Amino acid sequence: MILKYLLVFLFGLAVIFFLRFNLDKFNIDVQVKDINVIPKPKIAEKMPDLLFYRNDLLKNNQDFLEINLAEKKVYFYQQGQIIKTAEILKLGEKETWGGTPSGLYSVLSKYKEAYSVGAEAYMPYALKFYGKYFLHGKPYYADGSSYLTDFSGGCVQVSDQDAKELFNLAGIGLPILVVDQQNAKCLNTNLDNKLFPQIQALNYLVANLDCGEILAQRNVQEEVEVGSLLDFLEAAVVAEIIDLRNDIAVSAKAEQMSCGARDVLETGGYYRVIDLFYSLLSENSAKAKWVLAAFLGRQRTPQLMQEKAKSIMMATTTIGDIFSCDGLENISTSQDLFYLARYLQNTRPPILAMSKKGRVRTFGGLPFDLENLPNQNIFADDENFIGGRISVVDSSQYNGLFVFKNISIILLKEESLENLKNDALKIKNWLE
Repeated sequence: MILKYLLVFLFGLAVIFFLRFNLDKFNIDVQVKDINVIPKPKIAEKMPDLLFYRNDLLKNNQDFLEINLAEKKVYFYQQGQIIKTAEILKLGEKETWGGTPSGLYSVLSKYKEAYSVGAEAYMPYALKFYGKYFLHGKPYYADGSSYLTDFSGGCVQVSDQDAKELFNLAGIGLPILVVDQQNAKCLNTNLDNKLFPQIQALNYLVANLDCGEILAQRNVQEEVEVGSLLDFLEAAVVAEIIDLRNDIAVSAKAEQMSCGARDVLETGGYYRVIDLFYSLLSENSAKAKWVLAAFLGRQRTPQLMQEKAKSIMMATTTIGDIFSCDGLENISTSQDLFYLARYLQNTRPPILAMSKKGRVRTFGGLPFDLENLPNQNIFADDENFIGGRISVVDSSQYNGLFVFKNISIILLKEESLENLKNDALKIKNWLE
C-alpha cells in the first residue's frame, strides 16, 4: 500500500515538473516572439486630404465657397450644387512666402474696397477669410491705374465681375474651403517585400505627403506631449498675420524666458520677424519663440495656433502654454503632425528650409552669419532633407519630425536622443 502511494506521488511530481518546464518554455517563446514583432506597413491606407471637409459640408447641405488652388478655380456651392464658377487670375508664390493658406476658414469681413498696406493698392469686392488674405478683384492704385504684377502676395485674384458676384453671394461666416491639392495617385514604392526595421519609438508615422499613403505606423492617434514640434505651427501663424519685415525688440523679459539657453539674439537688439524665424527654427531658440508670441499677443497667439490647427485637419491638437520650457501642455498626434508637415510643404516651404539653415527670401541681409548659426537638425547636411526638427519634453522624451522629398517621418516618445537618431536613420535607409 505504501509503495502504491509512493508511486502515485512520484508520478504526480513528474507530471508537475513536465508541465512547469513546458509552461515556462511556452512563456519564454511568447515573450521572445512579442519582443521581435515587426509592424507590417499598411500600404493600402491613406491619410484623407482636404476634400474631407468638402464632403462634410456637402453632407450637411451647407452653402460654402471653395477656392481650388490646383484647378485655379473658385466654386460657390448652394445646397450641394455649384451655382457660380470663377477663374483664378493670380496666386502667390509659395517659395517666396506668397502661398495662399489652405484649409477651412470663413468669411470674416467684406469690403467693396479694401486697402492693402503691403501692396499700397486697393482691392475691389474683397472677402477676408484668414489673417492677411482676401479673395478680391483686380487691384489698382489711388490714381486708378492697375496694379501690375505676375503674382499676388497670397490673396486670390479673380475678375472684377466674378469678385462682385461672389461678394454678393457670400455672407459673413460663410465657410471658405481652400484646397491646395488632392491626394495624387500613389506610385509603387517597392516596399512590400522590404522588412520594416525594429523601431524603439512608441509612436511613429511614415507617410507620403503627396498621395497620403501610409508606409508604416504605430499609435498614430495617441495624444502625446510634443513640445517644440509645434514651433512650426507658431511660425506659420506669425508669417500669415504679421508682415515679415516688421522689427521687434528683444526685451529683458525675453531673456528671462529663454530657459537658460544661448542663441544669436542680443537683448535690447531689434530683429525683423524673418530674422527671428531663423533663430526659432534652426537653433530652437526659446527666446525667439517668446518674442514672436509676445508681439502677436501672449493670449492671442495660442488661440490663433489652435484655430489654425483645426483649419488644416490637426483635429486633436491642443495648444497649451507655448512659453513653457518643457512643452508639457502642447498635445498632438502623429496623424496631426503629418498634416502640419504637409501644410508646410504645400504652403510654407520656406519654414521647412529655414529649419535646416536653407537660404530663403529674407527681404534684405541677415544681422548674423547664417553659416555660423547653430543648427540642431540631425539631417541638416543631407541633400534630400527638406526640413524638420527635434524636441525634448521634460528631459525624458524625445520627438522628431523630418521631411525627405515628400516623405514625412514622425517619431514620438523616444527614450533618448540616440534612439531617435538611430530610428530616423533606419527608416531613411529602409525608404531608399
